Amino acid sequence: MAEPSPYRDFLRVRLHDALVQACPPVVLLCWAFLIGDFWIWPGPLHWTSTAAALSSALAAMAYCLLLKLRPGRWLIESGSLLLAGVLSVEVAVHAVSGSNPTCIAFLGIILLATGSVFVDRRRMAAMGALTFVCWLWAFLQTEPGPLRTEMSAVAFVAAVIAMVVFESRLKVFESAFLANQAEAAARQRYERAVAGSEAALWEYDPGDATLYLSPRWAAMFGYETEALHGGLEDWLSLVHPDDRRAVTDALRAQLREDAGRLSLEHRVRGSDGEYQWTLVSGQAAADAEGRVRIAGAFLDISERKGLERQLRHEALHDRLTGLANRRFLLDRLDQMAALVERHPERRFGVVFFDLDGFKRINDIWGHAAGDRVLVEIANRLRTSHRQEDLVARLGGDEFVVVLDEAVSREAAEMVAERTRKVIEKPIEIEGRLAWVSSSYGVAWSGDGHPNGQKLVEAADLAMYETKRSKRREAGVPQP
Repeated sequence: MAEPSPYRDFLRVRLHDALVQACPPVVLLCWAFLIGDFWIWPGPLHWTSTAAALSSALAAMAYCLLLKLRPGRWLIESGSLLLAGVLSVEVAVHAVSGSNPTCIAFLGIILLATGSVFVDRRRMAAMGALTFVCWLWAFLQTEPGPLRTEMSAVAFVAAVIAMVVFESRLKVFESAFLANQAEAAARQRYERAVAGSEAALWEYDPGDATLYLSPRWAAMFGYETEALHGGLEDWLSLVHPDDRRAVTDALRAQLREDAGRLSLEHRVRGSDGEYQWTLVSGQAAADAEGRVRIAGAFLDISERKGLERQLRHEALHDRLTGLANRRFLLDRLDQMAALVERHPERRFGVVFFDLDGFKRINDIWGHAAGDRVLVEIANRLRTSHRQEDLVARLGGDEFVVVLDEAVSREAAEMVAERTRKVIEKPIEIEGRLAWVSSSYGVAWSGDGHPNGQKLVEAADLAMYETKRSKRREAGVPQP
């Protein structure tokens, strides 16, 4: 396998780990070898072999110390090869000068350690060649006999085992590197996806009630990162009181075996005290230890909720005046009629207004001026009635006012007359005054109208009766 820079870095880390584990035993072996020369296998003192053993122990100790204090690239890659070479040369010198069979065993140990530590073929080949040269020199310097046979057997067996161990470890490292690269690539893709999305990750551990929130969550709601540290109760205190129960029940439901995916819209209080709409999604799963955890993501849906409110408002309100439209009016009247059927003591009135002479304003001053008149009339109707009353525009110059909990039909008639006078006050348009008159009709909920449509039709019919009465009083021929 080629060795690109990431792979070399990966091997360097593995080599460092192996050296950290191998150095202390090598130091102990060096000192044990030196002690054995003096006390375990006493014989004629050879200063050359003693110096070789002592220098081996000191060199191994120095390298081990440097590896702990300053594990640089050269020390790991080149220093390990240099140390193994020095040990091999010194063992060979010791074997030749002292003729001690344990030297040959120690040379085999160095071969085995080399195969167990080195992680690339070039260094392994260089070390193998150097060790072979040291072994060959020691072999040629040794008298023929059992010692030579032992040297050959130990060196051959140690070399074979070292190569098998080395190749096996190399394949393991290559597989581990490819797995790490794949995992790192997947993690990077995941991190890029999270960073590029608007989602904030979370994880809840039901065992200790701890809740992890990603930094994106704090940024989403304007909090400092310190707000991320805490338990489930701390987070629930930020959830809108009306949504808190639903959120708690949804989390508990995830602990059931048949639980599906969690998906819930709710409101969370931001750092400015305002509530923002968010969508929480997630699912429960067991980790490697069998503990159930719930994880997922938060998504800020405030903009979507705002758009939904706007669309809902436009669907139920008149675009020009902002008043309720026909659909809103009929839905409300249906609800009120159903309520009256269950509670006959409740009453309400429906007043239908139609502007007289409005077409003349459009014809003289144009439709823009007519729109300003309609907006002004809508504002007058809105401000002259209670908040619980409903003011609606059916279209054109037709308006309806629903008088909730009116005392009687007569009271509704009085309110309607007062409203007519408010409507007919002069309106200033481009520095000029304009007047519009109006006619109205009143429908009463106690007259047995079954739904909103019938109530509006009854008020409309009463309004046309008022118009006809005006014409009769003015002597205008009736159609």
